[in-house]
Amino acid sequence: MKKSYRTLFFLFIMTLLSCHLLIDESKVEDNGCWVKLKEGESIDGYTRSGNLIFGGYLDSLVYYPSMSKVDVQTFEVCVGSGYARDKKRVFYPIKITCIDATTHGGCYFEEYTVKSADPKSFKYLHDGYAIDGKKMYLDGKKIKWQEGVLKK
Repeated sequence: MKKSYRTLFFLFIMTLLSCHLLIDESKVEDNGCWVKLKEGESIDGYTRSGNLIFGGYLDSLVYYPSMSKVDVQTFEVCVGSGYARDKKRVFYPIKITCIDATTHGGCYFEEYTVKSADPKSFKYLHDGYAIDGKKMYLDGKKIKWQEGVLKK
């Protein structure tokens, strides 16, 4: 008898914790405006130069590293959100390094890959919130699922 109460209690707790799994993610609208960068174009700190993407606010691209392993052909920026993606990864300026110099100052994205995010199902919601399937992100970092964020 005691064992069945434990089992029921466990199932109840698991149901509460997994309520967000009942959400049909396909019905959640992507509120982002995703735009491919043209040659020489900059949007929200992302700049395309040839087959390279640079992240940051720079006065000269020559002195700063490009973002590594970005697929330029599929790269797109979610205007006004800070998020970007290509066919393999999702990006956000998680860590920005600034250099104050007399001749070439600026800030560049040092850490920018949103860990574990799936670019195929990634949707921008609002105010820095995004989802991909059953995971939720705020400003590029995975957070605990918050049901109320979907209803805003």
